[in-house]
Amino acid sequence: MPDIVKRIYEEGHYIANHGYSHTYSSIYSSPQAVLDEYNKCNEAVKKAINRQEYNSHLFRFPGGLVRRKICNNKERSKRIIIAK
Repeated sequence: MPDIVKRIYEEGHYIANHGYSHTYSSIYSSPQAVLDEYNKCNEAVKKAINRQEYNSHLFRFPGGLVRRKICNNKERSKRIIIAK
């Protein structure tokens, strides 16, 4: 909903990143998949607000599930996203 994102941004609100698809099996398949999800959302926000330099610098992992595979990939992904 790019129009809503743009309106929210223009009203002075901060747009953070929470992922794009919420398809957990894909998102948490690897640390790179989490980074890809982050980047896809970030690009959609940039396009919606028409500011290519925008980077939210804030990411909340979708789902909050605690299964071991997901937790391990979340931890590895945090390091990749922070380094970015």
